[in-house]
Amino acid sequence: MSEPSTPHSRLFREHDVVRSRVAVPGDEWGRPVSPGDVGAVVCAFTTPHDAYMVEFCNDDGETLAMPTMLAEHLELVWADES
Repeated sequence: MSEPSTPHSRLFREHDVVRSRVAVPGDEWGRPVSPGDVGAVVCAFTTPHDAYMVEFCNDDGETLAMPTMLAEHLELVWADES
């Protein structure tokens, strides 16, 4: 299992809002993610490479998908500065 990253080694931080640049197939835990879907980073990893668990929700706040995605598959929408 990947280790959580240190604060200075990540491109994105937990609670940042990101947009998917790629399609991610659905699985038994969630629906597919389409390019342009917006979600929040819930966990960041550095091992074996930088990756981010992103939660995608509907307008009611229900989780639709929570894939782990590579940094190059995401773009920043809003940065959590706290």
